[in-house]
Amino acid sequence: MHAMNFGAGRLEIIRKGPRSLPGYPPLLLVHGAWHGVWCWQQGFMDALADHGHEVAALSLRGHGNSPGGGRFAISRHGIRDYVDDVATVAETLTRPPVIVGHSMGGFIAQRYLCDRHPAIGAVLLASVPPTGVFPLFLRLLRSEPLATATAVMSLDLGRLLHDPARAARMLFSDALDTTELLALHRLLGGESFRVFVELLAPRLDPTQAVAPAAVIAAGADALFTRAEARSTAYAWKTRETVFDGLAHDLMLVPGWLAVAAAVSQRAVAFDGPDRGSIEAAVRQAGRGSIPPKRPATQARHLRSDPGLLNAR
Repeated sequence: MHAMNFGAGRLEIIRKGPRSLPGYPPLLLVHGAWHGVWCWQQGFMDALADHGHEVAALSLRGHGNSPGGGRFAISRHGIRDYVDDVATVAETLTRPPVIVGHSMGGFIAQRYLCDRHPAIGAVLLASVPPTGVFPLFLRLLRSEPLATATAVMSLDLGRLLHDPARAARMLFSDALDTTELLALHRLLGGESFRVFVELLAPRLDPTQAVAPAAVIAAGADALFTRAEARSTAYAWKTRETVFDGLAHDLMLVPGWLAVAAAVSQRAVAFDGPDRGSIEAAVRQAGRGSIPPKRPATQARHLRSDPGLLNAR
């Protein structure tokens, strides 16, 4: 475990794997709301490292063991602060990474690319769409009216997940047994109300991004609909991959191993025929360089992974 200065505080950072194998870009994992670096440590990071990637994950300020937390202190932080945290960690990697963002972290990854930070791409997992969370907010008002109203009126988004049963409905469906659910529920934290407000109607233009993005959706996601995943993919000029039956926290529920293989596959694919144009765009932005192309044989074991047959 490592820590890093940001202003007056220090970020919680976890690293796995050796220096990335040729053609396997570094991966920087960015968690979603209420989560921290712990959500990648249940096996997901190890699986990505086993595929040959240098992997790093951070707890954004106010999350996990990073400073700046607390019921109200966390709301001092905005999306730009979270992007700055990602940029700070990315600079420590051996070369520009693929940003892997889950939920809110998916929006941070999109903002990171649109702000033209050095990266060769992003993989968006059950991501907040570029258009934000206002439709989700309306759905929560209908499905969880009391908890949602209480969280908004108290400016404390952590209240949405105080009840383990509600957390299961929103994040895990019925995929976990009671012991697993309670263990993960204890790790959930608060979230910045400022970030929530910023995400209601964000301004994000994927055409300004310095690198491409891949979209992976959870078929049983209780937060974001398949239509929203499709619209996110459309905005990024790609097609979404859907893992049927998986809940929102698709890196924590059964089936996560196939998701990890798909993330690695998408990351490796960014080193394909369009690598030259991506590298030129990064250099034009004055942000750094891109690693050379990988040998075509490096990804054969990923394409043949039977777990990928569950995705479409």
